[in-house]
Amino acid sequence: AAVDREAETYEVTFRATGRDGAPSTGWQADLKGHTGIASGLRFFPDLSSGSTTVRLPRGTYNLSADMLVDPAAPEKGADLINNPRFSVTGPTTVELDARTTRPVSFKVPDATATPTRAGMMYSLSTPETGITLWSDFTSFD
Repeated sequence: AAVDREAETYEVTFRATGRDGAPSTGWQADLKGHTGIASGLRFFPDLSSGSTTVRLPRGTYNLSADMLVDPAAPEKGADLINNPRFSVTGPTTVELDARTTRPVSFKVPDATATPTRAGMMYSLSTPETGITLWSDFTSFD
C-alpha cells in the first residue's frame, strides 16, 4: 500500500482593486517560489473575476502584479505591485490595490533628448534560485 500526501499547502485569496476603489478585473499576478517546497514553482492566479483563492505550497515567493490603467490605451500607464519576499505560512489574503501605488517618472540628463524607451528591473538571488523582473515602458506622458 502507498500513501500520496499533499505537500504542505495553504489557501491564499487574492483581491484586486482599481484606482477608483472598486473591484478590478484588470490585474495580472505572477508568483515565483524561491524557498522551501515552493522553490522553482510558478503560479499565475486567475484574477479575471476580481478575486480568486488558490492553494500554494508553503514557502517564500516573489509576487509581481500589474494592471493597465486602460487596457485599450496602454500608454496611459500601469500600476505595479511587487513583493519579493511574500511568505506563505498559513491561509492569507493578498490585497492588490491600485490606490496603494505611487507615480514614477523618468528623466534623462539631456533635456533635448527624445525618449524612446525606459525600463525598471530588479533581481533577487537566494541560495536556491534567482529571479529577475523587467518592466518595459515606451510612453513618457
